[in-house]
This record gives sequence, C-alpha cells and structure tokens, in this order.
Amino acid sequence: MNPFSTDILIVGLRNKDVEYKDYFDVKKIPVEYTQEEIYMHIDTSKSKDRTGISAVSQSSTNPEEIHHLFTVYIQAPKNDQICFAKHENFIFYLYDT
Repeated sequence: MNPFSTDILIVGLRNKDVEYKDYFDVKKIPVEYTQEEIYMHIDTSKSKDRTGISAVSQSSTNPEEIHHLFTVYIQAPKNDQICFAKHENFIFYLYDT
C-alpha cells in the first residue's frame, strides 16, 4: 500500500508551504520495515520532467528479501521548477520519524 495519498505530487518552488510529508502517511509502512536497513533512490529533474523517489528496506533476517516501501513522482507545476530542498526536507522528516 502506497503511503502517499497520490502517485504524483505537483509541487514546485512556488509552493513554499507545501512539503512531501503533507501527502505521506507513515502509518502505512509496517513498523518492522522501519527497523531494517532502508535504501532510497532519487532520480532528480528540474522542470518538464518528473523526479522519482523510491525506498526499500532489506530484511534483517534474510538479506535477499527486499521490502518496497514507496515510490512517488514529483512534478513541477506549469512554469515552475522542482525544489531540491524539499527532497532534503523529506529525507530528514523520514529519518526523524
């Protein structure tokens, strides 16, 4: 189950008060997965494209077992750009949560 309320977030530099965490429900990720090693990949873009963010965890009992945590796409609104600081804010939010 996707912890994001939508697969594509339309968020850019001009949405100063909007963060990715506003669309994210951490309770949809099984607690045991949050205790494992978590790996995240961000495929960045600036405009006219989508940034992709995915995260998986590796089972602590079986290293060959991978759990998909989420995938989300970030798209800038028309005539706007992706805000890289929001990527960083989201990573710190996940770490703190």
